Amino acid sequence: MTLCIAAACQHQGEPRIVLCCDWLAGDEYGSAETCDKLGAIAPGWPVLIASTVHKADEIIDWYAAKAIGLKITPDTVLDEVRRIARELKQKLRDERSLLQYGFTVPELIANKSFSRKEIEEIGEFVTFGAEILISTIYDNQAFIFEVRPDGEVIRQPDYGIIGTTAQASAFMQWRCVTSGDELGSVLYEVLEAKRFGEMDGNIGRDTSMYVLEPDGGLHRVKSSYIQTMERRRAKVDKDRLKIQFSPDFLVTKPEDLGFTP
Repeated sequence: MTLCIAAACQHQGEPRIVLCCDWLAGDEYGSAETCDKLGAIAPGWPVLIASTVHKADEIIDWYAAKAIGLKITPDTVLDEVRRIARELKQKLRDERSLLQYGFTVPELIANKSFSRKEIEEIGEFVTFGAEILISTIYDNQAFIFEVRPDGEVIRQPDYGIIGTTAQASAFMQWRCVTSGDELGSVLYEVLEAKRFGEMDGNIGRDTSMYVLEPDGGLHRVKSSYIQTMERRRAKVDKDRLKIQFSPDFLVTKPEDLGFTP
């Protein structure tokens, strides 16, 4: 029931990141567009969430605690984001092992109580229960990280998408959105991708968009501007419907495909 997008771009030669999310959340009893899916692990490090909200909040809290006093460079930031995810996975694995067997995994290994295969199976059942999308601009470079439920961390050079991703991802690929695109066009393309993604179903219509600045400031896109982009989309769709087919659109001689119908 979620679609969150982060897309890198530029404005007047400086990096920006566009963030977009819906507000829908639900369970087996129903759903409502009341869930704020924007969080942060530190100033200038906004996070979008998908899947189980309280599990996503636990991931954010873990990252926030680990980020205190953390020293990074553009060359080490991916390693640090991955290290923090690994440490969380180890913590969850040990908690599961304690719950089931009364020992942490290192204790099981030391006691030789389980085979390596059995210990690996403990880890296979451990997931974060949610996924998050971390964005930041550091040293004039845009960074977008997808932290997946299995603990894998992927840096996306142009855009990241979490939640119900298929339709929106296909749209972004079709539009060839890259980090070199201008902010204005990426705002429009991300909104279009969000609307396109709604065709998957179970995606909220209410939409929030933000722009992350190089100084770490995060600015919400005005609802009035989102409506302006919506009107542009409607006009494009309306103009597309006005195109009438004519036989003149076809080459007179049929293409030779190598067979006779």
